[in-house]
Amino acid sequence: MAAGKREREVELALTEQVMAQVIWRKRRTMTLRVEPDGRVRILVPWHARSQDALRFAQAHLDWILRHREGALARQRARRGLISLSGGEIPVLGELTPYRVEVLPGYKDEVHTEAGGLCVTLGAAQEQQLREALEAYLKAVAKETIARRIGVYQPYFTCAPRSWRVGSAKTRWGSCSGQNRLNFCWRIAMAPLPVLDYLVVHEMSHMEHHDHSPAFWAKVAQILPDYAQRRRILREQGSMWGLN
Repeated sequence: MAAGKREREVELALTEQVMAQVIWRKRRTMTLRVEPDGRVRILVPWHARSQDALRFAQAHLDWILRHREGALARQRARRGLISLSGGEIPVLGELTPYRVEVLPGYKDEVHTEAGGLCVTLGAAQEQQLREALEAYLKAVAKETIARRIGVYQPYFTCAPRSWRVGSAKTRWGSCSGQNRLNFCWRIAMAPLPVLDYLVVHEMSHMEHHDHSPAFWAKVAQILPDYAQRRRILREQGSMWGLN
């Protein structure tokens, strides 16, 4: 059968409970992915057969099950973040307790207190709680990123023309051709070493507007262990959010 007409996707059973989606692409090797929602995907070359994909996945079944359980556990944890009865959110990598006080007529805001946070709400609505916590985390991100840009500025010959914290859903950060930096507020939930990696990554784009070897050499000059920090961002980033 011609490659252009071949079946592009099919589901296979890895165990009684776990299904995998096989996806044919123009590629040379097989790759496994466990998505943040626990879905398992096997990317395979056009010439591969379903049986090849199944054997490949079963040879790595322990890895799949371990990473899938981790993804599902993180998903369950995220669903429990927002509760009017209180809970915990990660702030710079530390789980921080919060309690909620509903005071009709009061402004929605977050105060620090001994042992955690106090969220005052004008009405008992989860959406208002989510927005109040997001505003708090944005403030944490702005204050922390401002300090960290100052820490790393001596490594660069140019400075950001401007920088801001926004609500991008698909990117942790970016650097424009005019050296304007953007960061996602959710990075305030990450441990400081990971936030530092993001700051250095985007600042390095001021000198190298690509991901060339020269770019990565600049990052490595400042953060020799950047690969470990980058891996944490990729593996745990799906946990950092309030939705």
